[in-house]
Amino acid sequence: MHRRCNFEIEPWPVVSRMFITVTCRFVGWIRKRVVEARKQLAWQALNTGVAGLAVLVTRRVLADVWKRLEGEPPPEGERVFRATLRASMTWAVATGVGVAVAKVFAARVSQRVWEDVAQEAPPISVDAAA
Repeated sequence: MHRRCNFEIEPWPVVSRMFITVTCRFVGWIRKRVVEARKQLAWQALNTGVAGLAVLVTRRVLADVWKRLEGEPPPEGERVFRATLRASMTWAVATGVGVAVAKVFAARVSQRVWEDVAQEAPPISVDAAA
């Protein structure tokens, strides 16, 4: 048995052993890439799910706060055209800042969850690191 791939090594010359060794290394390389790809996909799914949930909750909380303070629903959709410019801009800035803060919070939460579950740092994608 070959020590890496559990192939039966026949008593052939060196060519057979070289072929099996190269094949085993290639299979190991592929397995490593597949495991890394699965971790990356799981991390992206976790991070996206937590961020999406945080954004939904943040927008709902901001809409409730706006309704309590102003007495009317926030200027979204068709109401943007009927609202004053000041109200529309205030809502846009408040929503933008709230969503940005929620995304940062969600990234930190998903990182802690990943570290607790996987017992390792989350994989960082090239796009996220840039």
